[in-house]
Amino acid sequence: MMIKSARAGFADGSSRITLLGPQGGGLTKVACVMPEVEAFTSKIPKGDDDAYWLHVIALTASEYYGQNRNGDHWSIEGLSHLPEGWTGSPEKDKQLARSVSHGSATFYNAFVYPHHVNSSPAGSIGTVELVLWNPKQFWVELIVRLDKAKTSRSKVAWVLDRIARNAPFDLSMGAKVPFDMATTGDIALYRRAQQSFDPKRHRSPADAVLEFHRLRKEQDGVGIYGLSITRDDYIAECKERMGEILEGGIRIGVRNDYSRYFDISVVFVGADKVAKYVMKLASRRGSLRESFDPSMGLDRVISFSTGLLKAAADKGAAVKEGDIDKEVNPAFDEKSIRILSGLEEDLPEPTLSRIKEHPDLGQALSTLASLGIVLKPQEFDRIVESRELPAVHPSLFDPSLASTLLGAMKRRSALLPSIEARLGTTVGRDEARPAASPGDRYLAYRNRMSEVVEQAPEEVFRRYPDLWVSLLGRQGRTPLVGPSTRAYVKGAFLPPVDGNVPSA
Repeated sequence: MMIKSARAGFADGSSRITLLGPQGGGLTKVACVMPEVEAFTSKIPKGDDDAYWLHVIALTASEYYGQNRNGDHWSIEGLSHLPEGWTGSPEKDKQLARSVSHGSATFYNAFVYPHHVNSSPAGSIGTVELVLWNPKQFWVELIVRLDKAKTSRSKVAWVLDRIARNAPFDLSMGAKVPFDMATTGDIALYRRAQQSFDPKRHRSPADAVLEFHRLRKEQDGVGIYGLSITRDDYIAECKERMGEILEGGIRIGVRNDYSRYFDISVVFVGADKVAKYVMKLASRRGSLRESFDPSMGLDRVISFSTGLLKAAADKGAAVKEGDIDKEVNPAFDEKSIRILSGLEEDLPEPTLSRIKEHPDLGQALSTLASLGIVLKPQEFDRIVESRELPAVHPSLFDPSLASTLLGAMKRRSALLPSIEARLGTTVGRDEARPAASPGDRYLAYRNRMSEVVEQAPEEVFRRYPDLWVSLLGRQGRTPLVGPSTRAYVKGAFLPPVDGNVPSA
């Protein structure tokens, strides 16, 4: 048995928490709201001044939104499991949840706690009032009631002020799992074990899997390869390479198909992600609230934020709601690109060493280009040294190297979901740092990589969809290459010139 925690919301750590009731007023303009949520919201007592009512996206299915940073994969199979007779109405479903073995229904047995201090419900600060599995969005939705008096006496009293100010905060879910199963383990044998479930002998399919594993291990000493009852049982790749993407697109992680949720904790984590917020939806004043839909994916949030920054730079410009709702590629000029060049972080030394030590320099440079990462002149010299400049081509892509560069993508990639967020930092700056004159080999590299950036990203993301999750926070489709990308690849880290980057 293992105890696990998962941040409420999306795989990258961003959360979705919406205030309801008299203070929050309702779910006007929030997309994809289930009718059960709307019906429940209308019944929230208007005179309940003793509590805050929160609508929470508790957990998202990893098949669509990616596994979390701990490598935990919360499967559709596990989250969508509901007892027979489930109605979507708390009056009946709370009774059904008392006997269910696993799945989202068990959230009805959970309480809200401060910082996972969950030894007794007596120490809780809130309750779960509604649990829903959303089959269209592939996530679990909750409505929780946070008791103000209990919260004010707890170690998370600060959250009351944050809610009142519409400031960000996080919730973290606690779950008990009988085992987990490595995504790189013997999945076929695991499925056979699940099929051995007999309701006359087993309380749940999890018991059947454990029995199958135990009997098999008595025979061969291994059992189901990749099944772990404790973290000490993890196979080597889960201990040493958790989160890496293997050839073929499989990400190393562990499936949690039989989780029982018992804890929803208010936790203090720095609000450093663009989609972490609490939003009151009561007031109809102001177009921002009605334009900014908190159910947006990270790509839409980035487009929204970038639109506001660009509008702020245009003196007297009016922001139209229609403009904000679109996925716009702002027409940033060459000066903005030069300013951004001077602000870009260097790649860390361990990352540069990993790239330099790659056995195929052409494949390493092609992988960087496919991810939209343009090397600075000094980084290029550090990696290539005196070696001959190899061919750079869209077909030369190493998913193993790419998995170690995902952090660098958000800080340095020219692909639209990344660059549009960073270009916002150039608004209001007047001076561009001068760039040194590059050598001929560096110019040749830039010319070759520009062709890869134009061709490779769509194909790479089609073959390795988990990269979508790492870059966007979810799987989905959004433009990867646009005017901002091309301008960056042409001009970043170079002195201003007329015309194209010189060819080799």
